[in-house]
Amino acid sequence: MNERYNQKIESEDEKKEKQFLQYIQDNGCTAKELRQAYYVLCGVDDGDVDERVRKIEGEMTKMANSHFPLNRFSKVISSLEEWEDSIQMYHDFVSSMAISDNEKNMLTSIANRKRTGELECYIDGNLVARFVIEKINSEAGAAYALRHKLTEVLTEANPHNSETMKLSFLFEEK
Repeated sequence: MNERYNQKIESEDEKKEKQFLQYIQDNGCTAKELRQAYYVLCGVDDGDVDERVRKIEGEMTKMANSHFPLNRFSKVISSLEEWEDSIQMYHDFVSSMAISDNEKNMLTSIANRKRTGELECYIDGNLVARFVIEKINSEAGAAYALRHKLTEVLTEANPHNSETMKLSFLFEEK
């Protein structure tokens, strides 16, 4: 098959969303600022907002005027909120697991200290997953990825949410 027909075509909305994500990153925008700007844009809040929020709202207005769907702003804001909360969410997730305190400390230290190595997950003594953790750029990124991967593995390995399973983890630092 010819490669040029096998490429994903990026929609205009996807291109605009990428540009907006770049704007967010370049300007260090927070989810709170984005939500305030979104509320101003939608007419929900016309209260007193600072200059940064006004600039973000201006960027959103330009995009909305070029037919960028408003619901895509909500998706971006929600994703950023989840990212910003990822460290606490990961710690809460690990704390809720029925594993030893040493295992909890080990799992949280992977994200906190940006440790690399191999993490193995066992259920009832059987290896169910092995993760190779390589370069970690940020604590939030590690927490976000680990929580999602571990949730995925545990859900797949225990679809009926059985409380009788014995969960354990091993980590070999590299």
